[in-house]
Amino acid sequence: MLETFFKRLRSRQSFSETRPEAQAGTQNYENVSVVFVCQAGEWEIKSLLLAASLRRWCGNAIELIACVPGPTEVWGELSAETKRQLKLLGVRRQSIANAWGREFSHANKISCLRVPVARPIIAFLDSDILCLGEPDFSHPGKDRIRIKLADAAPFENDVEVWKRIYAVCGVDVPDDRYPMTATSQYTLPFFNSGVMVAESSFAKKLADEWERLSAVIRLADNLPDRRLWSDQLGLAVALQNLGIKPQVMDFRQNHPTHLMPLSLFPDVRLSHYHWPAVLREEPKLVAELKYYAGDSAEVRKVIESNSEWSGILGSRRGTGDRKNFQPNTLLITGISRSGTSYLCQLVDGLSNAMALNETPELVTSLLGQGPAWGLATHLRRIRRLVAEGQPITNKVWNGSVINDTALRDELATYIPQVDNEEFTLAAKNTFAFLSSLPRIRRVLPEARIAVCVRNPIDTIASWKASFPHLLNADTSVRPVGNANDPWISPARSAELRSIAETENLATRRAMLWRYLAERVLEDRGNHVLVKYEDLVVDPLAQLRRILGNWDAGTPSQPIRSGHARSKRHVLDEEDLIAISTICADVAAELGIWDAVKARVAD
Repeated sequence: MLETFFKRLRSRQSFSETRPEAQAGTQNYENVSVVFVCQAGEWEIKSLLLAASLRRWCGNAIELIACVPGPTEVWGELSAETKRQLKLLGVRRQSIANAWGREFSHANKISCLRVPVARPIIAFLDSDILCLGEPDFSHPGKDRIRIKLADAAPFENDVEVWKRIYAVCGVDVPDDRYPMTATSQYTLPFFNSGVMVAESSFAKKLADEWERLSAVIRLADNLPDRRLWSDQLGLAVALQNLGIKPQVMDFRQNHPTHLMPLSLFPDVRLSHYHWPAVLREEPKLVAELKYYAGDSAEVRKVIESNSEWSGILGSRRGTGDRKNFQPNTLLITGISRSGTSYLCQLVDGLSNAMALNETPELVTSLLGQGPAWGLATHLRRIRRLVAEGQPITNKVWNGSVINDTALRDELATYIPQVDNEEFTLAAKNTFAFLSSLPRIRRVLPEARIAVCVRNPIDTIASWKASFPHLLNADTSVRPVGNANDPWISPARSAELRSIAETENLATRRAMLWRYLAERVLEDRGNHVLVKYEDLVVDPLAQLRRILGNWDAGTPSQPIRSGHARSKRHVLDEEDLIAISTICADVAAELGIWDAVKARVAD
């Protein structure tokens, strides 16, 4: 099945000879042995891809060792094709044992460090990694190890749990605190064991202590259920017990691609993608896969026979310049009831665009610690699902995005239609996005942001006639951006509490509008400001201004000019006085103040 997978090796060249010229020869790998797990099933595909990518970027000098767990009645037998391809790649096969069996398959990596090697440096790599450039396998020093910090803290960073772990193991709790890669949250030393570089003479000693303490943690009755992580917890305690402070490598050497899009990190050497679904979402990884598969029909058949890998080779992603493609992403936010849903519907109505309208994941992805990587990876996933013609969940009715969530606010599953894989993806959220713009811009720096505003008279009038949380100016129901959100400043938190403590509803609504308008003004110059009246009167002109030269396709229905609606009649004198007093100056600064509408009738 995989016989032609590496036909370049048989015919004309080795992968070491296909390295890009600018990357070749910057590190000497003659002193390095790389070990990785290769077990029967899907992991054969991952292991072969890892081996091929390492051979391509590291050349023939590096020693590659596939560690095969046994016995076969527990772990299965590698296919004859896999064995043959490993041999063609110059990969040595080495049997390893895992006393825990499949109950604790993660312990296979510990056994890899016991493999006898003659070279002074041993590097362990998880099999679900692709090499994208020359990795840094330089010597870490005597009895030393190089490793990346973990992506996130375990146990919600409960120090008391950590203390129980160290107590169970009979090891002193370290004083150090390190920031985790994805969350930036400080916690006790905790590492990602997916890539480890160690002095080979020290590796067995580390493996023995690592396995011993992982077993203690795994069997302890008074610890939370984190058995899947017991190997990483055991590693942290083992390093502390051995008196070792590892050299910390940056995440270019172990990039958490399942948590962070590759597009922001052009110099990644080792991409830890974890699952084929993530690989499918990254054009650069798809391009690498296609490179190794070449034009082999057999390889295509083998990969697509596995449901988790199906469709990757048939994707247009990773072909030509698309592997470096920067997707067209539009974020729509603003003050509620200022035209955000209407703009969302307009964008979604274009033939090569689709828009998410206030879907729950747009908010939940902003929860938690650190930068908003969850939003970036969620949009990456949506882009992949749409490109593959798979269903997604959105606020739609009769196949069209709902243009007024006050009238209809429900989720439905459907399959969006776009012209091609380079479609424009829009995502709309008001309060959460507007409260999180700096965090969002860090993880989506190429995204275009449209901020919708409307004069406060009509906005607050609409609040009074729509959702209860707007009528009551209640921000406590907002999961993101409320007064207790750790990501807003103390000054903003105090302002939100002051608003919440204001008993007069008219004043409270005006204060909340001003608070949101000030967030817009703080971000001035970084977004496209969209005024409601302009959007309604000339929607095509506003779309052109927002989308610029993006190929978002053509409208599926004629886009007609309209007129701005107003519910001013629901406002009483107390409302108008509060709005004029509290909102007029910032509304004028935004260019949306209407003094005539604000006049109180005689």
